[in-house]
Amino acid sequence: MHGKSTTLFQSLRFRLIASVVTIEIIMLSLLVWNNISIIQSTHTDRLRDTATSMIQQIARTSGNYMVAVDYATLDDY
Repeated sequence: MHGKSTTLFQSLRFRLIASVVTIEIIMLSLLVWNNISIIQSTHTDRLRDTATSMIQQIARTSGNYMVAVDYATLDDY
């Protein structure tokens, strides 16, 4: 039996299957890594856009209250 298992690992069929499986694992790993990078970048951009929009809205609203000299409403805001 020992000789048969040695020939299994040395056979062309086994080496081809092992090579294909290894290549598939590497390709899938690269694909997953790339998708995670894209998702992270997209979420970062959306968060930045949301924060910028909120800051602009706060600045506009606060500015309007300051121009109107409505400090009580500004304080509540």
